[in-house]
Parts: sequence; C-alpha cells; structure tokens
Amino acid sequence: MPHGDHRIFATHPLPPIGERGYQSRNDRLRQIAARIRAARLQGPSIPIVLAGNLNLIPWSSLFAKLAHDSGLRRAGIDRRPDPTWYLWPSFAFGLLLIHALFSPGLVCTERGIGLDIGSDHRPGTFTMKRR
Repeated sequence: MPHGDHRIFATHPLPPIGERGYQSRNDRLRQIAARIRAARLQGPSIPIVLAGNLNLIPWSSLFAKLAHDSGLRRAGIDRRPDPTWYLWPSFAFGLLLIHALFSPGLVCTERGIGLDIGSDHRPGTFTMKRR
C-alpha cells in the first residue's frame, strides 16, 4: 500500500439466505456505502479501500449499486472469475465473494486468490498503489 493516510473499511455482511438474510446483507451494503461517502466528503484526497467477503458476486446489480453509491471501483486487474467460495469441497464451480473496492486515486496492481486454509472461503489478496 502506498505511504500516507488511508481509510480501510472491512465488512462481512451476513449471507443472503432467506428474506431476513437478504435484507440484512443489503442493509449492511447501504450502510457501508453511506459511511464511505461521508468519509470521502471529510477527506476527499485520502484514499479509501473497502475489503471483505461481501457475500455478493461482482456481476450483480447490487455490486454495481455499492460501487456507484460509495464512489469506489472494483480491484480486479483482469476478468478471471477465481471463486473464493465453494458449496462443496469437490464442487468444480464456486462464487467470487471476496472483494476489494478502492477510490479513484488508487490502482490495483496485483490480485490473488489463495489456497484452502481450512475456511469455507479462500483468501483474497490485493496490492494497490497510488496513481
């Protein structure tokens, strides 16, 4: 990460299982977008990173709304789907739920998805630098 002040937001909304889980996740995403907007107003030149298991795929309209409402963009330097969560360990397909979004003053130079560490998710790593 570049030197200087930064604001890092980390979150892990509940999974959208059932109506309550779906509403809870969406409420958390709205709340985090509002906090990021407020932080951007307080210090517009301070870079911001949002990272975590958002329980949301990057192609979702809710993901686009989060990016738009927060003013951040996805830290993906390519279009590989690289799943971070699998329903079953031997299942060939999974979902990309671990994300980082960042303010326009930053650029993602490297993104990686780690190996199984005993969690139901694989870890994500993101390297950023100032533009």
